[in-house]
Amino acid sequence: MGSSGYLHIPIKRTVGTSFKRNASEDAMAKRDSVSLTIKNERVFYSALLSVGSNNQELNLIVDTGSSDAWIPSSDVQCIMRTYSVSSNSLTRAVSHLKVGNDNALPSDSEDQNGDSNASSDSVDANIRASLSLSNPCTSYGSFDHTQSTSFNFNLSAPMFYLAYLDGTTVRGFWGTDTVKFGSSSVSDFSFAVANLTSSDMGVLGIGLADLESTSISARPYTYENFPIRLKATGQIQTNAYSLYLNDVTAKEGVLLFGAVDHAKYIGTLQSVPVVRLADSYMSKPRRLLIVMHGILFAADDEESIRIDKPVVALLDSGSTFSYLPLDIILALANNLKATWNKDMSLFNVECDLRNSRYSVTFSFSGIQIKVPFSNFVVMSRRNCYLTLTGNPSTSQEAILGDNFLRNVYVTYDLDNYEVAMAPVKYTTQQDIEVISSTIPQARRAAGYSSTSVATSMDPSAVSTTRNGLRKNAAESQYRMAPLFWAILWLVVSLLVL
Repeated sequence: MGSSGYLHIPIKRTVGTSFKRNASEDAMAKRDSVSLTIKNERVFYSALLSVGSNNQELNLIVDTGSSDAWIPSSDVQCIMRTYSVSSNSLTRAVSHLKVGNDNALPSDSEDQNGDSNASSDSVDANIRASLSLSNPCTSYGSFDHTQSTSFNFNLSAPMFYLAYLDGTTVRGFWGTDTVKFGSSSVSDFSFAVANLTSSDMGVLGIGLADLESTSISARPYTYENFPIRLKATGQIQTNAYSLYLNDVTAKEGVLLFGAVDHAKYIGTLQSVPVVRLADSYMSKPRRLLIVMHGILFAADDEESIRIDKPVVALLDSGSTFSYLPLDIILALANNLKATWNKDMSLFNVECDLRNSRYSVTFSFSGIQIKVPFSNFVVMSRRNCYLTLTGNPSTSQEAILGDNFLRNVYVTYDLDNYEVAMAPVKYTTQQDIEVISSTIPQARRAAGYSSTSVATSMDPSAVSTTRNGLRKNAAESQYRMAPLFWAILWLVVSLLVL
C-alpha cells in the first residue's frame, strides 16, 4: 500500500523464546535486565519480510525502543546467553527493603493437580525448565547474503556489535539490500547481518536515528533506518507510524507507516511531546520518551492507590512486560501486600487481582489510559506474578511494553517529536488517513507543556483510600512507613553511586 501514501504491515503475535529490551540511555546497553526465567512471557510481535534478490523470508521483532535493523546470517554462530547481573541488583534492593517474603515456586512434586487452565497470557508451567532450552538462532528465518545478487557490503561502516543488559549479544557486519513487505519494497536498505548472537530472532528497530548504534561509534554518524528510508523513497510523506497490537487473544495486529487509522481508537487522539533527558548531551531526543505523571490502582472506583510521580516513559513494542522505577513499583507492591520471589525476579500477588473489578490508570499530561489489572498478572499453577515490575536500572524511567500497549492506540511522529494516543478500540473496520505533516485529528493534551520529571519520590506522593485495598484493613497498614522510605532512599543512592 505504499503507493497510497502509507504502508500497512501485519504484525504477528508470536510465541517463542525471544529476548526483551530495557531502555537505558547509556550507550546502547538496552535489553530487559529483569530475570529471563519467565522468558518474557514467550510472546512478542514480529513482521514478516523478504530480503535480497531471491526473496529470503524471515521474521523480525518490531521494536519502537531501538533504531537498528539486524537479521541473523544463515551461518550464524549461536552462543549461550549469559545471565544479567541487573536482576540480582533488583533482588538485592527488594530484599534490603523487606517487601514481603521470598517465596519460591512449588517443586515439580508439589501441586500436580494445580491449575493448568492458564490463559493465553499465562506463564508456562515449566518456567524454570525452559531456561535450559535453546532454540537455533535461525528459528524464525535467516539471510544468506552470498545468495543475493543485490546485496552490498558497507565496508566503511564499523563492525556491528551490541551487548544487552539481559546477556544477549549480537555481532556482525553492515550491508544494504532490498527488503519487501508484501507487495511493497524498500531498496538500498541498511541493516546488519549477525554472524554471532544469542537471540533466535532479529530486530526491526524503528526508533529515532540518533539512537542508532553507529551514532556512538568511533566516527559517529546516522543513516536512513527503516521509517526514514520509507520517507526518502516517497512511500510515506512523514516519518511517522501507528501501532495497533489488537487484543490479547488476537493473532495479529497492524503497524501502519505514514498514516493513522481512526477506527482503532475511542474518543480523540491526544498528543504529548517526546522529551530529552536533562542529563543528555544531545540537543535532540534520542529515544521516544514521554512523561508519565502517575498511576492509579483502583477496585471498582471504591478503593485505590494513587502514586503521583512524573517520570519519563518509553512505549516499547519490543517489551512484553512493563517496568516502573524502583520506588514506584515498591510503593505499589507494598500496598498490594505483594511478596518478592527471587527465583522469578517478580512479585507474587494474590490471584484475585485478575478479577475484572481491578484496574490501573496511567496518566500522561492529562491523557488517562485505563488498563484492566489482569493484563499485568500472569499465573503459573497456583502462583500469580505481577508483570508490572521494577526497572532495576538507576534511571528513573518507566518502560511500558505490550501488556500496556494492547490497551492503547499510539501514533509516533518522529519528524515532529510527538506521540499521540487514545484508548484502543478492537475492530476490523478501517478509517485510514495519511499523515501529510502532523497527526490528523489529534489535539494537544491538556498538560502538553508539563514536561518536568522527578528524580525522587516524597512519601506524600503515595495516597490510598480510607479503607485501603483489602476489606476491613486499616489505611495505616498500606501507607509507606518512614523507615521504609529512609531505607529506599539509601538503597537508590547506593545504586546511583
